[in-house]
Amino acid sequence: MILPTLQLDLLNLIYLPLMVITIKDLVTNWKSVWDDHLTGRDRFILQKLVIFLLMPIVVYCHEMGHALSIEYFGGKVAEFHFGLFWGFVVPSGTFTADQTVITYLAGNAVQIAIGLLAGFAALFISSPPVVAMLVYLALWSVGGTVVIYALMSATGYYGDWIAIYTAPTPVLKTIIGIVHAALVLLVAYCIYGATPRLWFAMRTKPQWAQRIGLLVLQAEAEPTPRNYLAVAWCYAEASLFGQSDKWLKKANTLGASKTDAQMLSAYISMNRGQTQQAAKTYDQVGSDDNAPVEARVKAYLGVADCYVRQNNFPKAIETYTKAIDIDHNLGDARLYKLLLLKQIGKKLESEKELLDLKEIPDALCHWIDSALDEYYQKNLKDS
Repeated sequence: MILPTLQLDLLNLIYLPLMVITIKDLVTNWKSVWDDHLTGRDRFILQKLVIFLLMPIVVYCHEMGHALSIEYFGGKVAEFHFGLFWGFVVPSGTFTADQTVITYLAGNAVQIAIGLLAGFAALFISSPPVVAMLVYLALWSVGGTVVIYALMSATGYYGDWIAIYTAPTPVLKTIIGIVHAALVLLVAYCIYGATPRLWFAMRTKPQWAQRIGLLVLQAEAEPTPRNYLAVAWCYAEASLFGQSDKWLKKANTLGASKTDAQMLSAYISMNRGQTQQAAKTYDQVGSDDNAPVEARVKAYLGVADCYVRQNNFPKAIETYTKAIDIDHNLGDARLYKLLLLKQIGKKLESEKELLDLKEIPDALCHWIDSALDEYYQKNLKDS
């Protein structure tokens, strides 16, 4: 239950268009979303599906939980309000303190139950997109009430939890508080825990699961630094950085290549948001004259990426130039540089960089990332 506020009702003017956009994206990308290969865009659409289409149903069930509880205790529902992402129920009647607490709790209990059922169902589903959708629904349903609603309650926007914890029912409040805390820890564990994150990757990325399985078997059969690094990179590509760190340490113990270990360490740091540390490690590789040319170029591309994330565009451009100086015939750094120049409004410099790229003979021009080559061939080479 919640007290009505005009601001929250007006937010429906934003919520409704987002629902329409979500439906449009889902219909347009229907085949891609529901096949076994989940892309980043597919996951984004599934998250929007949960937030903008399924969560309003959960919210309605939440409010119905309040209403049914009121009627169960002999009261009447004087007012029922549903506003897509929020709602409230006004009771009429006389209730004991315990009954009042249970009535406030009922809607949240229904929402938690829906989330737990979705999570439980995900354990028995084989379809990657359905597993992802159910997990997102579970986290949003349970986390939505035990974390988000609880915080909103503390600010006065959402009355359920503040009413529960200020009621004169010490024993009932203690039980609810213990369960509440356990659910918060469960949500945190599911989001950040190594085991659930690995399970989610295995269930939503079947091709990756097969690849990591083979790499682990190979590393166990032939415990070499190269095989250990292959496993570490595979985990890192799935954003399982804890697992990646473990295998990287094993590789270093066996004497892994300094350059390879630094590149992976920098990649992990960057994806953890530690851009300064990542840039420092990448720069060590890029400035190492004894490192392979391609590794040095990749390293400087990584440094530049760190600067872009920090909105330090002049340093990013300077770093792309360093990469170009190492290998004048490599297209990646030139393309990134010209696109960044164009992005920050330096049209003439961008056009000059494009001309320099076009002047590289086809027989000499090469790329680290084939996708960049495809983009260049399709959009820029003949422009």
